[in-house]
Parts: sequence; C-alpha cells; structure tokens
Amino acid sequence: MPLEQGPYDEVAYTLTPDQYGQPVKKADLPVPALAWVRHGDGRHHLVDAVATAWTPRAVQVQYTADDDVSALSVWVWANAVIRRWDNHE
Repeated sequence: MPLEQGPYDEVAYTLTPDQYGQPVKKADLPVPALAWVRHGDGRHHLVDAVATAWTPRAVQVQYTADDDVSALSVWVWANAVIRRWDNHE
C-alpha cells in the first residue's frame, strides 16, 4: 500500500474493540502525536493528531479533517503513532 500525506478522503478506518483490546487508559491531557491513518481512498496518510486513549496494542487519536472543521477520532495500531515532543517554552 502506498504511504502518502494528505489530502485525503475524510472516511477513516478504525480498529474494533476486539483488535485494540483492554484495558483502555484515557489520557488526562491529549498527547501531541503524528499518526498513520488509513482513509477511504485506501491509502495511509500521516496526520497531525493527539492521542486521547491507549491500550497495550493501540492508540485512539483525534485529528482535524482537511476541511479544518470536522474532528475525526480513530483507533490505530500503536506502532502507527509517533509522539511529538513540542517545546513551546
């Protein structure tokens, strides 16, 4: 499958509860991240996101669609997420 950055179709694939597993740990504060998300066009796109929950296998990420309005949330495999270490000091 080709790996490309947006633009992309707003429909994204998410893991099922059986896939992402338990226990789910909710983030106290969203964690800045980059995530590879598979969209309706069949390609994986690198999106600027925040991690909002995780399990030992997967991470729930939220990001803004290309329209800069729609907030999307999906579960992806943990190795598809890269934590961003933003320093805003």
